[in-house]
Amino acid sequence: MNETQRESRSTHSGNSPAPISRDQLQQQMQAALNGGQMRPRKKKQQGSDHKRISDMSNNRSTASKNRNSSAGEPMPRSASEAKAEKLRQIKASVASASQGIYTDETPSATAAEAQRYVRRRNSTPMPSNNNYSNRNRASRPQQPERYEGYEAVSSGKGGKIVWIVVLVLVVLLLIGYLIGYFSYRNKLLPNTYINNIDVSGMTVADAEQAVLNNASTQGITFIKKSGEKVHFNGEEFGSTVSLPDDAMQEVTSESHVLWFTKMLHKTTYDVAVINSYSESSLSNLILSYSWGTTPPTDAYIQKGTDGTYSIVPEDNGDMIDATILMNYTLEQMRNGNNSIQMEEAGCYLQAEVKSADLQTALEECNSLAGLTITYDFEDRQEVLDTSTIADWITADTDGNLEVDTNKIEAWVNEHLTKYDTYVPGYTRTFHSTLQGTIEVPLGNYGIYGWKTDVEATVNKLKEYILAGESVTVEPEYSRTAYCRGTDDIGNSYAEVDITNQKVFVYKDGELALETDCVTGLASDPDRATPPGVYRIWTMERNVVLGTYEVQGYEQPVDYWINFTEIGIGFHDLARSAYGGEIYKTNGSHGCINLPLEAVAQLWDIVEIGYPVIVIP
Repeated sequence: MNETQRESRSTHSGNSPAPISRDQLQQQMQAALNGGQMRPRKKKQQGSDHKRISDMSNNRSTASKNRNSSAGEPMPRSASEAKAEKLRQIKASVASASQGIYTDETPSATAAEAQRYVRRRNSTPMPSNNNYSNRNRASRPQQPERYEGYEAVSSGKGGKIVWIVVLVLVVLLLIGYLIGYFSYRNKLLPNTYINNIDVSGMTVADAEQAVLNNASTQGITFIKKSGEKVHFNGEEFGSTVSLPDDAMQEVTSESHVLWFTKMLHKTTYDVAVINSYSESSLSNLILSYSWGTTPPTDAYIQKGTDGTYSIVPEDNGDMIDATILMNYTLEQMRNGNNSIQMEEAGCYLQAEVKSADLQTALEECNSLAGLTITYDFEDRQEVLDTSTIADWITADTDGNLEVDTNKIEAWVNEHLTKYDTYVPGYTRTFHSTLQGTIEVPLGNYGIYGWKTDVEATVNKLKEYILAGESVTVEPEYSRTAYCRGTDDIGNSYAEVDITNQKVFVYKDGELALETDCVTGLASDPDRATPPGVYRIWTMERNVVLGTYEVQGYEQPVDYWINFTEIGIGFHDLARSAYGGEIYKTNGSHGCINLPLEAVAQLWDIVEIGYPVIVIP
């Protein structure tokens, strides 16, 4: 409020005197202190807030009445009473100014309304014209101004609370950081692992000891391809462990300033442990251990029930080459690795033939469907079909089709050699001319009959199979006879009857020659003609039989028809008689002596391979 406003209020006419200004109040207080008289103005007060001031006014009115009632003379007062009165006046003036009390004509209001009225007057500039009284009687200040003020105060309080909360959080975080920093300052950071061991919060020395303790108990572990683990304790091969001087260098190089970042992720370190052990002891453990029992088996081709071929996959089993594993293990241990992956060592035995190797062979096998190989024995047959061949087929490591030789040989011995007649101890049923049906053994020197050449037959059979052509053939023979049927002698043969000293020659079932003969000296085993079944071996003309050096004689002949491998045969010899019992006393050296005419006829009838049966 400016001076003009205060002067206008003091000179304002009307029922309501102007309120006391601050300067006037000070002047009155000063005057009171100096002993001057201050005439208080009557004030109309309401409410308990102005009780003291009303009481003071009433006291002053009572005193005035008392003075007026005594002939208009003031009642005498002591000095102490006057001084007390002045002090009460000063206090009343100060209280009235602080409460915003103006005059008795001020509209009645409560203490709160008076405060609001003072607040409005102090905050609103006073008008400069002299029409103040009319303006002073205007309506009271509006409520929105009051509410806006309180809202501003309320908003200011909320902002202070937010700032306080933020400050508290920052302080707590700082305290937490410092606690963590000093906790880990001389220790390993959180979530730190060395060789899969949690060393968080440990000192370096404790972490080293933990790593060593773990390594000392680990020994060595072998992990099979099946996942099964085989463990050898370190004590079994004299193991001791230690760490290199710089083992923890990388671990301790991490900054502790940002220690809290390690709370969020795991940090793993691999530290090489120096393992001292006996390589010879470890080698012996590996070599002596039973690592597996199932050997590998090759893939192979088999025939299904539908007649088609398929591949049976290989099986590598679980057996190993222990030497390979030993060398690999020693190398890994030197590098600080005590966990051995056996598959990585390449120690497992492998099948030589894999399924992939048989694809071409499989196609070839399926192309053999319907293949048959027939062996003809004139009145008998043996048929080899694909159902049997299927079990013989294999493939090499390059996928080329092969036939199992051993299986072929077994089949040949079972199905073909049973028809052989050139077999020691073999006996034939023979229908002799004079003695009827008899059993004739092959004989000690017999050379007649069929004998299968097994090796040659197996090789030819493999060729037939691989060619994929159905054929009808005979086995390969090392010995042959004149006929291939069950009766391999047939109806063309020469019969020598020792008992009757006769020779009968049949050609296609007809008797072509009959003649007497002289056989070997019966009384001399070295000269007697041996019974048995033979075949014409050689045929020669005009030769000399025997030598003086060996046989003790030399005998020129016109015809020589040999049927043994020991030099016994038909030949001419000029004798005075043939047949009868001459052989018992004057027999030959084993040959069959014939008249010249008879041996000449025989020469024209027989041929190489012609059967010769000598019966007792």
